[in-house]
Amino acid sequence: MEYISAYIKKMLRLPSRRELLSPFLNLDGMGLEVGASISPVFPKYEGFNVKTLDYLDQEGLKKKSPGFSDKIEPVDYIWQGERYIKIIDGHKFDWILAAHVVEHVADIVDFLNNCHEIMAPGALLALVIPDKRFTFDYFRPVTSLASIIDAHIENKKVASVGSFIENMLYYADRGGKHVWSPGYNLEANLRSNPSPELFNIYDESNYDSHIWTFTPNHLRLILNDIYALELIRLRESAFINTTNYEFIILLSAEGRGPKEQRAILAEKAIREYNCRVFPDTHPKAIARSTLFFLHNLFLKAKKRLREI
Repeated sequence: MEYISAYIKKMLRLPSRRELLSPFLNLDGMGLEVGASISPVFPKYEGFNVKTLDYLDQEGLKKKSPGFSDKIEPVDYIWQGERYIKIIDGHKFDWILAAHVVEHVADIVDFLNNCHEIMAPGALLALVIPDKRFTFDYFRPVTSLASIIDAHIENKKVASVGSFIENMLYYADRGGKHVWSPGYNLEANLRSNPSPELFNIYDESNYDSHIWTFTPNHLRLILNDIYALELIRLRESAFINTTNYEFIILLSAEGRGPKEQRAILAEKAIREYNCRVFPDTHPKAIARSTLFFLHNLFLKAKKRLREI
């Protein structure tokens, strides 16, 4: 029985970020990881040809996350609000990776254009984004196209007070977890209650707050539309649906955009927002979700039988 259980776990093991991204990226070329911090996907110490960009240097990141000091690499480019091209020393990158970054930046349009300016011909920008349905953003509404356009027109540089308070007040967990896999159907809870004190702890220099929240096809539609509005020059080249609690969109100047029509993407976005237990995700994620869901039902039934 233990052998069978181990075999099933092995067969249903979800691919890692590196396994998902490697087939798309030219890893022989020069890469850039933006905001790698404690979790570089292609770390220098493993021999990858990569540079890093962050808003703190290595020592600053270690002080911020002392429990992960051994994973934090030296930062090549320290960003202080200027355009990336001004601190990159003339480099053009064959790929750029931003894992769990785009939801933190105040101006998504400006971020994407910053990346485009330092991409070599044929380069890919890989965005790894948390799916709000399976993270602490569970109770928050999805980001609107209007708010992204307005943030760009208003030249936003930091999280607003409102987005910070919303991030705090609607921070959710399930069974103590702040991220979870599809099918993890324990009751969701809110960690915080409204208090005027929240206004006093707002800090515009803190980049940890989630400003934006997305589901996969919802963001694909937004990126498609801001390209059509000529706000950005990058289009979707590939899409990897939610695996565990995050999805991936790869963009390039040569991208042809989503295969689906806009109305289809909009319909998918509505369906995925309303389907939070068994979404249309990575095939192994669906299998894992089903088994996890059935396991939880079994435990609940067992508990009720004991109470009878």
